[in-house]
Amino acid sequence: MKTMTPTAAYRRELSVTARPFIGGIVLAAVVIGTLVGTILYVAFSTGGSSDFKAGVTNMSLIAIIPAFAGIRLAHQNFIADHRNTLQALRILGIGRAFFTRHLLLQGACLALLASASAVVLGRLLATPLFKVILLGLNKQLPDHWGSPFDVAWSSLLVLVPLYLLGVGILNVDKVLAKTGDRGAATVGKSKSLVGLVGLVLAVVNIAAGIWCMVTTPPGPVVLIFVFTLPFLAVTLAGTFARALAHWAAAAIKKVSGWSAPALGIRSSETVGTTSRVGLATALVAIPLAGFTGAQTSLWAANYVGSQNFQTVPVVVGQDFRLLEAQEADGVCEEIGDDCRGVVYWQPSDFESAGETSVPMEKANDYSLAGSNDHVIGQLLSPGAPVKAHSPFYPDFMVPFSGISSESPVKPEWGLPVVAESASAPDHLRVESAQDWVRHVDMDSQIMYGPHGDGTAGFVPTAAYTLLAICLVLAVSVMGKRANLHAFFSPLRLLGRTQGAIQRAEFWAILFPYCVAMLTALLVGIWYTVAVHVAVSAYPGALLPYLPPGLWVLFVLVFLGTSATAFLPTPDKDERGADAP
Repeated sequence: MKTMTPTAAYRRELSVTARPFIGGIVLAAVVIGTLVGTILYVAFSTGGSSDFKAGVTNMSLIAIIPAFAGIRLAHQNFIADHRNTLQALRILGIGRAFFTRHLLLQGACLALLASASAVVLGRLLATPLFKVILLGLNKQLPDHWGSPFDVAWSSLLVLVPLYLLGVGILNVDKVLAKTGDRGAATVGKSKSLVGLVGLVLAVVNIAAGIWCMVTTPPGPVVLIFVFTLPFLAVTLAGTFARALAHWAAAAIKKVSGWSAPALGIRSSETVGTTSRVGLATALVAIPLAGFTGAQTSLWAANYVGSQNFQTVPVVVGQDFRLLEAQEADGVCEEIGDDCRGVVYWQPSDFESAGETSVPMEKANDYSLAGSNDHVIGQLLSPGAPVKAHSPFYPDFMVPFSGISSESPVKPEWGLPVVAESASAPDHLRVESAQDWVRHVDMDSQIMYGPHGDGTAGFVPTAAYTLLAICLVLAVSVMGKRANLHAFFSPLRLLGRTQGAIQRAEFWAILFPYCVAMLTALLVGIWYTVAVHVAVSAYPGALLPYLPPGLWVLFVLVFLGTSATAFLPTPDKDERGADAP
């Protein structure tokens, strides 16, 4: 019998199992490289919205952490997949240096693959990716993307160290131990501890929410309420997943029998895919809590700010937005005698300097100016502006900061004040001033000041972090696909085809992600209920908010992760020497 060298044995293991087992590390390299490429193409671009470019290039570096975790997890799964051969080589006396050397060489090759993906796929996907991310945000993409040469050398500077560090610090012995029985016991204890902490924080969230509804809480309680929302979502997700799996599978079975969706959903708990529902829920709940918190702050500020306005009719856009100053003047001329005048919003620095009109670049707030001496008095309540302090929104979030007694100077927007009998042009609407203020969250720049709400940079950050964490999810799924395949393979005895089995696996993976989105939405509604009751003293709720582009990304990445069920699966006959 011919004796093989350790290097030959290692290479034979890779060649025999490359098709089923290499997919995880290759997928990680391609996805990470593509994400880095899109960032670099923006970094070297010209034109477009400046705040968007700054948000992508500066803040999206946060995604490096989950990307690094994805590299480590992919290689940990790679080692676990080859545990039999690697353990045999260790027993034969092969040292750690051998494995470290080969893993570093493998990491360098994957870094080159990732860099190639950055140059090619990064450019191909940059435009459609950012169009999805910025959907509905009215931001302009760059006029000219960066050059492939700049992306090539800069991606190598980023990816080669990232891969060599992520792979080089792996300890093969520790990874093999974690995948054994002792490692499983340790993981079980860790999960129990994490579950206990999550339960405590979920109870804290409910207590903070009730406190907010029954009395005016101090500011820290509101912060605790917001920051513990993801923990409440994660804690509820497991219970929801188990309950919905039974209900949904039974409902589908009544309609179409034991179809692939029914089998996959019913088996999700047994096969272990529901264990990912916590991470997936946190992935949705964290940005949802952030954006919903900002949106409810606007609503609360609008509701309180409406007390400064009377019920006089005003003309606004169909989406309750203010009109541009020239358009407001034109509407007032068209209405004629039924127009009482126009109230203008002009850039100012009233709070800090007492200036009711300053150039836009120096403005920090807005002041009101009227087209005549009486129109502001008709619009505002006596004694306005009256500021109310609330822990649910910052003090600077007000419809206006000051009132000018002089003629308007370069106003930004206008609000025509009209008589009860007035009718608006076709593309506009007449509303009570108080009703308009309660919808002014559609025009968030009014409440945040002339420079907007600052979310242009946060949206790309959330999107890139989402994509990077979903990479971790995808790699984790691929690392467990052998167990998934083994669980469903007996269905062949019942006459199910390979395609039908893979569809069942697809639904087993996808179902927890659907539960995650539903749970995050329910927890978001719970937050809006608490804020609505606390601010208005009446029961009610708002729709949790997340930018449309992020919702689209969630759906795409969850579908893409679930589609790993259709990748080649390792069988015993493909393992060669590992076969019994």
